[in-house]
Amino acid sequence: MQYLNDLVFLDFEASSLPDTAGWPIEVGLSWVTDDGEIETHSRLIRRWPDWSMDAWSAQSAAVHGIPYEVLEQEGWEAPEVATWYLDLTKGRRIGSDAPDYDTAWLQRLLETTTMGSFAVNREIGKIGDSYTLIEPLLSSAALDRYHERLARIRAPHRAGPDSARHAKALRVAMDSR
Repeated sequence: MQYLNDLVFLDFEASSLPDTAGWPIEVGLSWVTDDGEIETHSRLIRRWPDWSMDAWSAQSAAVHGIPYEVLEQEGWEAPEVATWYLDLTKGRRIGSDAPDYDTAWLQRLLETTTMGSFAVNREIGKIGDSYTLIEPLLSSAALDRYHERLARIRAPHRAGPDSARHAKALRVAMDSR
């Protein structure tokens, strides 16, 4: 069965909300492979020098559970994560359950590279609302199963598992079409 592995689910975790000059700390990408498996990748992101430490929120850290020290020790350099992201998403559609936030985080991430603003805007423009992207692909009963599965899978507020929730829900919905 074709699982539409050109549709990648995106999720970011961040230092705080974008309207407070927050910055991305983790990105997750997941999709359903042609053989029905869920493939998930994620990267922690080390704070880029242009990103203010004033935007680190203890309240946000309590939600995602990623201490700043872990980012410093285990995080990848932001431009490396941007290149990794571009490699994994090339030629694919990107779905997000929070496109307003995720486009802000992706913009912050891509701005750490030598990409020009046109290229950054092109990449940001690829992100669509997950529901809008899958709605034309599924029957109303399959859409119901998608939402039921999402409701059953707890969102751990980590980018990889959060993006995988959507891929798992899509697989369940498509298996029962």
